[in-house]
Amino acid sequence: LETIYQLYEDRDANIWISSSNGLFMFNPGKQIFSNLTNIRKGKDEFKNSVDAVLQSKSRIIYVSTWGAGIFAYDSNFNVVANSLIPIAKDNNGLAGWDMHERKNGEIWIAVQGGSIRIYNPKKNKATELKLSVFENKTVRQVIEDSIGNMWMGTQYGLIIKCSNSNWHDTVNAFKIM
Repeated sequence: LETIYQLYEDRDANIWISSSNGLFMFNPGKQIFSNLTNIRKGKDEFKNSVDAVLQSKSRIIYVSTWGAGIFAYDSNFNVVANSLIPIAKDNNGLAGWDMHERKNGEIWIAVQGGSIRIYNPKKNKATELKLSVFENKTVRQVIEDSIGNMWMGTQYGLIIKCSNSNWHDTVNAFKIM
């Protein structure tokens, strides 16, 4: 493995390794280490850099890649419908660096080029926000704190807080810290 971007433990205690050489999974209970190829419906294979893994509360495993967008799998690594980006061609060129599921179920995705995507499962809708506060810098990290604020970190050192995760108020909620 060249560069490790993320280590992630899913609800079944598997360790997912996102790397510049693709996706790997270690099952500690069975002592099995696997290299997994990302696949879309129709069996198109993608062997590219993987940036992040997230298992949602609904147990869907989302895999974010460099330039090929986001893939979705069940816990047995079978391809399932991708709610985050349902139209396969909309994944072309997308690089999501990090993903986080909030307590309310929203999934936030840190995106190359200075934006974030927010998926609302209640409305089954994703919204992309390319805000001036990001200064066109790649958003690399997203996390929710214990009181419901969202925090984002950019590739060039900006720390941005979205107060109360009120992302609809793009003028007042997002501030550089």
